[in-house]
Amino acid sequence: MERERRIGRHPGGPEVIEPNAFTNIVINEVLVHTDEPEYDFIELYNKSSGAIDIGGSWLSDSVKTNKFQIPGGTTIPGRGFVVFFANTNVVSETNLTFALSMAGEDVLFRSPDGTVMDSIRFGAQQNGVSLGRYPDGAADCSSLSNSTPGASNTAIRANTVVINEIMYNPISRNNDDEYIELYNASPGSVDLSDWRLEDGITFRFPSGTTIGSGQYLVVARNASHLIGNYPGVLNAGNTVGNYSGSLANSGERVALVKPDDPLLPEQDFVLVSEVTYRDGGQWGEWSDGGGSSLELMDPRADTRRASNWADSDESQKSQWTLVEYTGKLDHGMLVPGESIDELHVFLERAGEALIDDLEVTRSGGANLVPKPRFRVQFQQLDRAGKSKGVGSRKRRAQRQLEPRRSSVGQG
Repeated sequence: MERERRIGRHPGGPEVIEPNAFTNIVINEVLVHTDEPEYDFIELYNKSSGAIDIGGSWLSDSVKTNKFQIPGGTTIPGRGFVVFFANTNVVSETNLTFALSMAGEDVLFRSPDGTVMDSIRFGAQQNGVSLGRYPDGAADCSSLSNSTPGASNTAIRANTVVINEIMYNPISRNNDDEYIELYNASPGSVDLSDWRLEDGITFRFPSGTTIGSGQYLVVARNASHLIGNYPGVLNAGNTVGNYSGSLANSGERVALVKPDDPLLPEQDFVLVSEVTYRDGGQWGEWSDGGGSSLELMDPRADTRRASNWADSDESQKSQWTLVEYTGKLDHGMLVPGESIDELHVFLERAGEALIDDLEVTRSGGANLVPKPRFRVQFQQLDRAGKSKGVGSRKRRAQRQLEPRRSSVGQG
């Protein structure tokens, strides 16, 4: 929906609403960290189908000051672009009169009357990597795979290392069972020296820390405790820690950042991967204290989208447990002449379970349940084509669950 502006006031009557064409103009791509022959630039995009004259509008990197006025007569065609470079070697009315900061700042587009129509805020940026909206005009900005001034933006840049799994609310209610798992999606080993996890928790990776191609690394709140929980799965080679703080059960942002220049490990941290998890909505239910962790379903997916995350599947980690109870079958609630032919089983809290080999006997007599092997019956129905997928429902053990044995510490 386009933003609108109100003009005129009419006591006793409705205000007049006039659409503002400048709401169709967005900052579509910026490049702020370059070496010659490349130059920093700001690209504007017209989301509408008609041409818009943006002459007299303003670009700035300050919320308080208008710095560069766009020359009169500058028009952006429908679904088109216009680019302004920060080329200090050329004097031109289309050349930006201010420099862009590679360390991060705000960029604002204002209409001729000074109203802010669009703005973006970014942190430190990697050399030669542009930040933009994909597809053109999208709501969010991301690092792009290629810089394309004056043309449609390319796809979002694939991260080398991603935040792949988060145990933020362990079923044990013990914060020392928390962890964050990283995955290296690149074809080569990555040196994590002086990389950091920040925002929700803080952790600086020790010098010499590496993660191999296709491998996982667990960052624990209490590394020795977590390793002790999972002998044979986690070890000093695939688990590091301890991070400071604890992950909020209600949700928060976790970001993986790295120094833009490894020789300057204390400044200009470039975002590598981030996720802001929440309660409810599309975010997982069982990862919020129900025994599962929160897992990225595809390491190539956008980690910022809730739809790309899911509760871990713990069905293969549970075990069949024998439960026996001796007591009265009839508590006096039967209608005279009726027989006892129902057994109701309940969970004391939200969860899922499978029941099999059910027996109800009187003092060692015959089983009163005529077909107690439910699993066999489901398999028979599947073979007959009458019941698909019934036996594949998840069962979740009410115990502390572990990082995936198929990946953590095993590649």
